Amino acid sequence: ERVNEELHIFLNNVDVASKIRTEEIAMLASKVSAIKRVRVDMVDRQRKLAKDYSVILDGRDIGSVVFPNADLKVYLTASEEERAKRRLYDLKQKGINTTFDEVLEDIKKRDYNDINKPISPLVKTEDAVLIDTTNMTKEEVIDEVISRNDIVDVISGYVKLKKNGSSYTGLCPFHNEKSPSFSVSGQRQLYHCFGCGAGGNVITFVMEYENMTFLEAVKML
Repeated sequence: ERVNEELHIFLNNVDVASKIRTEEIAMLASKVSAIKRVRVDMVDRQRKLAKDYSVILDGRDIGSVVFPNADLKVYLTASEEERAKRRLYDLKQKGINTTFDEVLEDIKKRDYNDINKPISPLVKTEDAVLIDTTNMTKEEVIDEVISRNDIVDVISGYVKLKKNGSSYTGLCPFHNEKSPSFSVSGQRQLYHCFGCGAGGNVITFVMEYENMTFLEAVKML
């Protein structure tokens, strides 16, 4: 459920969004995910989600086990120290009191556990695009994600497109129409609907279609 433009998760009508993001839960999740029957069930559920829809997912084995034939795989990484720095900032923003050393140690433990799991370990596949964000600003990461996500490939997962000159056309997903007025330019990496006026880049499309915030769309891409 969305609360003030942020996605919140409720369990038995109780908001647990902040609780499931704690370091304690992160470590427990790493342990639980090592249980074979849990992994098998989760893989089955994730594949069912993508059976009838185009999806964008993140996870340590999404590209290696769950969807080995995914259209695009992006392996986002950063140094342990940089990740600990970012994680510490997020935790403090949520009022969670901890230290840099504690967060860094938890990250090292989880990395070791995930890499050495006998079932679905963390691994970069050969066909995954590697983006090291250690020395990159958020804006630079966003620009890099956009450059690695061809707008025609992304939108064609949602809309049936047909080549029309240097662009692609199809029925607009944002309003009902019988004649295609939706245009996608691979050269400019932009889309525009001449019927309803919708338009933008690949991030804008995901935001509008999936009803996501800017940061949610970037994370999914």
